[in-house]
Amino acid sequence: MFDGLWHGIFGGLFGPGIAQWMNRFKYWVIFLTGMAGTYIGLYVAGIYTKGLKIATQIMLKNIIAPDLILVSVGIGLLMLFVAFVGVLGTSKKSSEDDKNDS
Repeated sequence: MFDGLWHGIFGGLFGPGIAQWMNRFKYWVIFLTGMAGTYIGLYVAGIYTKGLKIATQIMLKNIIAPDLILVSVGIGLLMLFVAFVGVLGTSKKSSEDDKNDS
């Protein structure tokens, strides 16, 4: 019951603003930011759990591991998809508003 309420509040308040903000960037920048953010997030999580020295050793050893590369590519593609769909939704909504104003 409350899912529709929360969806309306957060989608209506934050959705158009985030979509317009992400529209400023090129798609390859969003993709690379998602990939780099994955590596940075895992490194920070390793520092928090294991300490700086061990986290650095683990990250350097696994930086080109295929599973880590695929996970980071997947998260980058997910961010790219969200940005693309957000841009499509914003342009469609603004064109409908223009038609209603005429």
